[in-house]
Amino acid sequence: MKVIYDFIDKSGLPMVSSRDVGRYLKQFKLGDTDLQTEIKYNYRSLRLFIGEANIFSITLRSADSNRIREKADPKDKSFWIGLTSNAESFLLAEAKTTNFSEIEKRFFDRYSLALLDNRETAYQWSILQLSDVQTHVSRPSNGNDKLTPLQSVQNEYSTLKVIDLKELCRQRCLPVSGTKSVLIARLEENDKDSMMIATKNVLDDFQPKLEHQNQANDPTTHHLLNIVNEYIQASGGTASSRDIGRYLTANASYAARENGGNGVTALTELKEIYGSLNKFVNSFPQIFDRSKAIQGDDGGWEFMVSKNK
Repeated sequence: MKVIYDFIDKSGLPMVSSRDVGRYLKQFKLGDTDLQTEIKYNYRSLRLFIGEANIFSITLRSADSNRIREKADPKDKSFWIGLTSNAESFLLAEAKTTNFSEIEKRFFDRYSLALLDNRETAYQWSILQLSDVQTHVSRPSNGNDKLTPLQSVQNEYSTLKVIDLKELCRQRCLPVSGTKSVLIARLEENDKDSMMIATKNVLDDFQPKLEHQNQANDPTTHHLLNIVNEYIQASGGTASSRDIGRYLTANASYAARENGGNGVTALTELKEIYGSLNKFVNSFPQIFDRSKAIQGDDGGWEFMVSKNK
């Protein structure tokens, strides 16, 4: 999180393109791999990692105005990444409670921001895409005149025409009536809500939270453990994360079972509590073993799960 936080914080932009973030992460080595590969190994994609971290906000390119989308490459799957208002304080708190591995300690001993000296290269796609809406936030000359991400987004909205603001509201299923200031206020409020939704699930894959490890006797967690164990056993002792996910989808959640079958699936219930199957498995190392993630022919990532002997 620290590396991505620094990348966004030093940009002087309201948000940065995920393409730039991916290129930046790939340049940092962590042991025998790089940060981009490490994120894919643990989270399957950069987008899932960003969505589960508590300091970032995600804005999909689909939220861009029609004028911007008309110029975009239809194959471009990138998205915008910003910082939440409590990003700095949350990051400091996490750093104080995290037990770093020796590899991570050596990494941060060598870590620097030298790669950001060439700003045009580091933020190539971000600057190019933001220029399509004539959005450019100058790099602050000192710490006192630095804009927060939310202030920068507000500046971006102020540069748009009313017709573009209404289009953004329409795409977000918001009312399109009102003056320019009303439309901007409506979008800003929606941005705050979106940040909370996109970043509400926070778990650390490297340091599973103890509260989850102690929940094995909780009725809901016990129900989820039974479903996963049942499928692994029926599969001969080992099953892929994709197949386990499908089996969880085919089963009712604990809440639904207690409510006569009315409710969400077991997979949805698991994600609401743990964030992802990956985090659920990692929260119970005394019960499960998991393999290194592998990339399938379709480009997706999966890992194998077995019972811990």
